[in-house]
Amino acid sequence: MYPPESRFAQIDNIDLTDLSFWAQPYGDRDAAFAALRGRPEPVLFREPVMPGFGQGSGYYAMVRHADIAEVSGVRRTSAPSPPRSASSICRRSSTTSSDR
Repeated sequence: MYPPESRFAQIDNIDLTDLSFWAQPYGDRDAAFAALRGRPEPVLFREPVMPGFGQGSGYYAMVRHADIAEVSGVRRTSAPSPPRSASSICRRSSTTSSDR
């Protein structure tokens, strides 16, 4: 289904802020998102350094429907509840990677 030879099949090779990532063939990008979805928790990426802005604290790649629904406040029940932040979802496990 996904090209096994894709370098993006490994999480450490994925950098969503690198514009060259988005110029890669669809199959390679698809393999990258499959690898991200295969992780137990959303992956934390470092923000790029931008002149005049500095570097932020990073961002989580929210790539699974359930995680996106959770942080956006979409619920399948009628009970109102506030949306959770990405960091609260990621606290479920300490296996997130912050060295990207």
